[in-house]
Amino acid sequence: MAGSMRLVAQPDTWELRVFMGRDSLGKIKHRYVRFRGTKRQAERELARLVSEHEAKPAPIVETEFKWNSTTTINDAIVAWRNNGWADLSPSTTRRYESLWKVKIKDSIDRRRISSLSSYDVEKYLRSLKDEGLAEASVRQVRAVLGRACRLARKWSGGALPNPIADTEMPGWSIESHTPVRAPSLDEVQKLLVAAQSLDPRISCILRIIVATGMRRGEACAIRWNDCDLALGTIRIDESIVSNWKQRTKLAPVSLTKWPHS
Repeated sequence: MAGSMRLVAQPDTWELRVFMGRDSLGKIKHRYVRFRGTKRQAERELARLVSEHEAKPAPIVETEFKWNSTTTINDAIVAWRNNGWADLSPSTTRRYESLWKVKIKDSIDRRRISSLSSYDVEKYLRSLKDEGLAEASVRQVRAVLGRACRLARKWSGGALPNPIADTEMPGWSIESHTPVRAPSLDEVQKLLVAAQSLDPRISCILRIIVATGMRRGEACAIRWNDCDLALGTIRIDESIVSNWKQRTKLAPVSLTKWPHS
């Protein structure tokens, strides 16, 4: 029987619960009825309610979103988040959430998809570049918008366009980039002095990194048995890496490093 009953008050007051199915989001729905009578009478009433519900035609479940000319970018992203983000890795989900809240929401997010043109989208992407956003971040914003609009087009049965499909990224001049340079000896010494005054442990870690040239993953993988206090050496032969499920593990490095004592 798709229902249950329980005694909620004396004398003979029952709560009858009938399973009504699930809504568009998969949430279980029940119908609750108060009934007064004996237990046998309550059982018969519950059976009647269940039979009455099962005899009705299946209700038409309305979807959470209305895919029409009023659908906004925000509607599409929310729909994608509820029906797709669970398949992404945690780091990707956090990145998309951050881009959405910081760069997309309260700007182009409010625009209706049907009213957006390629010109509008490219102008928006260029404004992000003018704000100082890196090329990789602007590219990710465009990817989020493109995916959301592509899904909105599919879920609307082709009624909505995908204004992101024909857009182009702004250009970044190589000459405009600030070149990356290695710190000078004086700068390294000042960094070590500042770290020593802040926390001797940080200073120790920095000195080891500077002396060996190890990567940060290798620094995180150092264990006590890698240190030989008698010889004054540290063996660096492993590195911490992350897989797509964001689980860290130790992996051998391509070259074993033996720093100076």
